[in-house]
This record gives sequence, structure tokens and C-alpha cells, in this order.
Amino acid sequence: MDFGSLIGFLSGLGMVTGAIIYEGNLDQFINTPGLMIVIGGTLSATLLNYKLTDVMIGFHAVHRVFTSHRENPNDVLNDMLILSRTAQIKGHAAIEKLRTDQDSWFVKKTIELTAENTDESIIRSALRAEIGSVKLRNMISEDIFRKMSMYAPGFGMIGTLIGLIQMLSAMDDPSQVGPSMATALTTTFYGSVLSTMIFTPIAGKLKSRTLESVTNLEIIYISAVSIKRGEHPLSLYEQAIALIPLGSRRPFEMPELK
Repeated sequence: MDFGSLIGFLSGLGMVTGAIIYEGNLDQFINTPGLMIVIGGTLSATLLNYKLTDVMIGFHAVHRVFTSHRENPNDVLNDMLILSRTAQIKGHAAIEKLRTDQDSWFVKKTIELTAENTDESIIRSALRAEIGSVKLRNMISEDIFRKMSMYAPGFGMIGTLIGLIQMLSAMDDPSQVGPSMATALTTTFYGSVLSTMIFTPIAGKLKSRTLESVTNLEIIYISAVSIKRGEHPLSLYEQAIALIPLGSRRPFEMPELK
């Protein structure tokens, strides 16, 4: 569990709810028609803008916001140094035996391409295509929530206009003015809260996780080319370490093979 994301979400929700309760009644902010307009309208516009499968993948990606499972780039680099050292001492074919020990599908693909003595240009193009595909898939999920953060306030304004029209149409009946005004104001509130507290932060966190994932893939890509060329593990380290923030870098250590 990513406690930073959880604390941020719960604290924001708690502050808004607390402010409402402190000065009034929470029931005053519950308006079913307003929720129908904002949530239903936002979802309908999203489905109109994207394929259903992309929207489902985007919603499924939300778990990445709260999960703590993140690969440390130093650990990824260390795994690639082991592969490089193995290839240097035992030959490229020997790293095939290490394939089953890997959890990353990208590392497995790298081992497969490198162990089979594939041409360097093919390795480059194949891995670069995979990295581009990962970026594109993640970008779509991020963009879905960016768009939803734009749609929600818009439908909140539509709800406000509906409420104002209903209110003006019922000016001769004072009993209808209150409910109509409530719909008008709460829909704007719902749209702003969903956009500011949920959709925009989720899009930002997905972008952050994408950058972390792509950094690890780039380290693997650099390592694959280095292993293919038969370079020393230290050379691989010096090329890949530049992708890791300066304060997080681990010093080079020659891996010991089992």
C-alpha cells in the first residue's frame, strides 16, 4: 500500500467533510440529481471519447496509485549487471538459464534476444518498440483521467444551469426554489471535488509511475545492447547509472556469480 497516496486522499476528503459538518449539515450536500448529472455525464463523455476497452484498462490502472509495489532502478541495474557478468564469463548462451528466475517480462524478452545471438539492430528495434508500446498504453490511461478532470466541472456547470432554469421556472412556487437552487449549486460542487481531489491527482500519480517504469525499461534496454556488444559490466553501469537520480545511486560492485 502506498500510504502517501492513501493519506493524501483521506486527509483531503476528511478536511472537506469536516468543514461541511463544522458549519452545517452533511445532508445538505447530498443531491441525487446532481450526482447523476456529474458522474453520469462524465462517464458518458469519457466513453464517447475513448474505446470501452481503454476506459476499462484506465480504471483498472487506478490500483497503481495506491500500490507500493515499485521496482527500484538500482535493483534492476544490479540484475542486469549479473547477466552481463554471466555473459562475460560463461558466454551469452549461459544467461538463458537465468531467464526463469526473472519476474519482469521485459528482462525475459531481453535474455531471449541476447542469448539467441540476435543481431544488435533487431534487439534495439524490438526493445524500443516494446518501450514505446508501454508508454502509449500508460499515456492513454493517464489521459483518460486528465479528460475526466475536465469533463466533471463542465457537467457541474450544466447541472447548475439546469437548476437555475428550474428555479426560474418555479418562481411562482416558493417550495420549488430551494430544491432547484440546491441542484444548481451542488452539481458545481461535485464537479469541482471530483476534478480536484480525484481525477487530476490520479492522472498525476499514473504519470509518475509511468516515468518510473520507463526508467527501468531504459536501464534494461541499455544493458541489453551492452551485453550484446560484450562490454565490461563497469561500462554497462556507467551508461545506465545516469538514468538514476544522483542521490539514489548505489556504487558499482562487481556481482558475484553463484
